[in-house]
Amino acid sequence: MAPFTMLCKVEEDEARVRYRFGPTEDNLGLLELDKESGEVTQLESPDSDPPGVDFSNARKRLSNILNSGSAFPDRTNYAA
Repeated sequence: MAPFTMLCKVEEDEARVRYRFGPTEDNLGLLELDKESGEVTQLESPDSDPPGVDFSNARKRLSNILNSGSAFPDRTNYAA
């Protein structure tokens, strides 16, 4: 089964965007992307197996969106 991580936007302003992320809607962490630096910080972690996979996947997806210059969607996902 391919890795799948869902992302749901909860807040956005000119400087940052926050998303809930994780493998399912009932198992979500929270992260924040600094739009200027591109740094992604995990604020809360979901229960993942193995740990850190969903954060890594979410970070990759958000970095792709930031680098493309696209608007940050309300919902998106990472699937390999």
